[in-house]
Amino acid sequence: MSICSPLASTTHPQPCRWPRFTLRVLLALITVVAIGLGWWIHRAREQRRVVNAVAPRDAGFEYDGELGSNEFSRVLKEGKFWPPPWLVKALGIDYFHTVTGIHVRNPRVLREIDFQHLPHLQRLWVQRELLTDDELAPVARIRGLRLLDVNSPAWLPTDLPETTRLGDPTLQMVSQMPSLEYVSIEGYEFTAEGVLLLANSRSLKEVTLFGCNDDVDESLVTRITSTTQLKALKVYPGNLQAIAHQRIRMEQLSRPSPPGPASAQ
Repeated sequence: MSICSPLASTTHPQPCRWPRFTLRVLLALITVVAIGLGWWIHRAREQRRVVNAVAPRDAGFEYDGELGSNEFSRVLKEGKFWPPPWLVKALGIDYFHTVTGIHVRNPRVLREIDFQHLPHLQRLWVQRELLTDDELAPVARIRGLRLLDVNSPAWLPTDLPETTRLGDPTLQMVSQMPSLEYVSIEGYEFTAEGVLLLANSRSLKEVTLFGCNDDVDESLVTRITSTTQLKALKVYPGNLQAIAHQRIRMEQLSRPSPPGPASAQ
C-alpha cells in the first residue's frame, strides 16, 4: 500500500480540468440563445415592415429619439454609435435601434400604422389642415405616447379656413391616454367643458391649446392648474385671424428694412 506524501503531490500536480457540461445543459443554453435571437430578429423585421409600409412623403420616423431616418447615412459616416457602421448598414438600423418618434403629414397613416409593433414610440407630430377628431382618434392606441404635437401649416390669413377641425372629443381622448405628458394642439373651438376634461388626466404636465372659445379664460386655467398635477396650461383664443395677423406683423418687424434713397446712391 502506497501513501502519497505532500512532496509527491507538489512534484506531480493534478492536470487542469476544463468545466464539463452535460448534454442537457448544453441544449438548454442553445435553446435560450435561439429564443433570444429569434425574438430580436422578429422585432426588427416587424419594425422594418411598419416603417417601409409608409411612404416617406406621408410620414418620417425617428430612431431612439435622436436618429431620424433621413440622418441615417450621416450617422453611419460619423460612427457615433455601436455596433460598427458596416454591420448596421448590412443588417439595417431596425436591428439595433427602435422607433421612438413619428412625423405624420398624412393622417391616413394613423389608421394604417400597426402601433403594437412600435412599443417604444413616445413622440408624435401631426401636421395637417382640416384634421378632424375621427382622423386623430387612432392615436389613442399608442399607450406609451408621452408627447403629442398637432398643428396646421396655415400661416396667412387666406389659409385660416384650412386649419384643423379638432375639438372637445380630442381633448377627451388626450385626458384618457395613460402616459401622455406634453401636448400642443391647434384646434377649433375648444370649450371650457372640453378643457376641464384635462383635469381627469393623471399624467399631463404641460398643455398648449390654440383655438379656444371665449369661455376658456384665466380663471379656468388657474382652477385646473391649482387642483391637478398640470404644471403649465397655455390657452389661446379662437380668433385665428388676429393670431395670423400678429404672426405676419412679427415676421415683418424681424426683417431688415430696405435701404433709403441716400444709401441707395
